[in-house]
Amino acid sequence: MISRQAFREAVATLPCFQGLKLEAQDLEGVRKKAQRVGYPPGAVLFVEGEPCDRFFILRSGRVRLFKTSSDGREQLLRVMRGGDFFCVVPMLEGGGYPVTAQALERTEAVVFPSQAFAEHVLGELPPLARKMIHALCRRIMDLSALVEALSFQDVRRRVARTLLNHAERHGVPQPSGYVVLTQRITHQQLASSAGTVREVVTRVLARFREQKVILVANRRIQAVDPKGLHRVLESGSSSHCDIGH
Repeated sequence: MISRQAFREAVATLPCFQGLKLEAQDLEGVRKKAQRVGYPPGAVLFVEGEPCDRFFILRSGRVRLFKTSSDGREQLLRVMRGGDFFCVVPMLEGGGYPVTAQALERTEAVVFPSQAFAEHVLGELPPLARKMIHALCRRIMDLSALVEALSFQDVRRRVARTLLNHAERHGVPQPSGYVVLTQRITHQQLASSAGTVREVVTRVLARFREQKVILVANRRIQAVDPKGLHRVLESGSSSHCDIGH
């Protein structure tokens, strides 16, 4: 069980609780069943298909949520960060986890038993339930955009879009026009996000490097050219079908 002080500190920084006028007793019932859990980099929080018995709110770190095909290919759905919560839908609908969750770095979470959180918090605190519904709606829109990209964009544009999104979150603009990446993104992470395999991403990045759309040093993408990546997004796919899918 997490202490009262630690629990107050945990929920005070979480966006889903901010703006809500909650009294200490409002969350006391679920606090007694909550735990603060730390995960090292690479740790698996849960595996797709396992019974959903826990609800997670991240305090710090990053966790990737992904699905795996029968042939071992991964599709990254979302990277959760401090303040995010996940496992709402299976918590309410029952069944197993729809994805696998893995820590990308040292991560800390407040973990609740699903049934206790659903019955006590969502059942008795409608304002919190509404905030969570709004957050789920935003995620549905993100998933819709992902489906559209996987269905209608060729692999070059999917990789370009992933790099742009990464640069927006973890980039520092330079006078030269390039954006320096402050957080590493691997070929496998790009492949998981773009719905392809690492070998195809390697060929795409080699083309981008030739075109100076990306700058690479020590086998790591150091910077990207947003204008160049936008040109890739605006270009057709007919002349690049040889790269793969």
